[in-house]
Amino acid sequence: MEYRLNELGQPIGLPVPGWKPPSPPGRVVHVGRYCRTEPLAAEQHGRQLYAAFALDTDGRDWTYLPYGPFPSESAFLDWVKSAESSKDSLFFAIVDQATGRAVGIASYLRITPAAGSIEVGHIHYSPLLQRRPAATEAMYLMMKHGAIGALSRFAVATWIRHYWASPFPIATFGINVAGSLALGYVLTVLPTKPAGSIWVALTATGFLGSFTTFSTFSWETVALVRSGSVGLTLLYVGLSLVTSFVGVFVGLSLGSRTLE
Repeated sequence: MEYRLNELGQPIGLPVPGWKPPSPPGRVVHVGRYCRTEPLAAEQHGRQLYAAFALDTDGRDWTYLPYGPFPSESAFLDWVKSAESSKDSLFFAIVDQATGRAVGIASYLRITPAAGSIEVGHIHYSPLLQRRPAATEAMYLMMKHGAIGALSRFAVATWIRHYWASPFPIATFGINVAGSLALGYVLTVLPTKPAGSIWVALTATGFLGSFTTFSTFSWETVALVRSGSVGLTLLYVGLSLVTSFVGVFVGLSLGSRTLE
């Protein structure tokens, strides 16, 4: 493994040129073959989860969690209401695709975009979810959310900055325009295909949602303002908005031609 030495002669990691904090995960649905993850909501998922967890009659599944088992359904629903409003941890219900019922919980926590780190925790699988393919897929969906698109964005941005060094934020600009074009295309073509809603969730919400980045666009705009580059700021904001809209329409047009 490669490393460099600091001023004390200690091995440390290599620098990461052009590092920008990724966008934090959002409250969006992610769909798989066996299950989907939905932002936790007491009204929608509370009673289903209480019934599913009640199948664990001796309460052993709560052993390694800092709460539960709950003495009543109302006590559990009070906890779900507090959990659904939490931002870190960010809770999701795991819903069985076959039955449409919530059968488990997981969350993102220790969300630290500045360090590029995030964890998955508060994992509680009811007996209806344990030892089933959906149990594995639920973790895949949680880990996939943001990871593939964000890594792709980092790779593309690094490549762009290597060949086109410029005070203009060309990397984020190009990524957002390309993502807008791709979004227009997939939202035109994929809904017409078998399992179209699943593919839309995976590509549009999942991959492209993390590949494009409004947060970095905003951060770079503020950085340009602070540097006193008013003209460059206006050019960046104006071009980004116009070309992203144009990109969507081009994607829609290309998608329509594909379906002809």
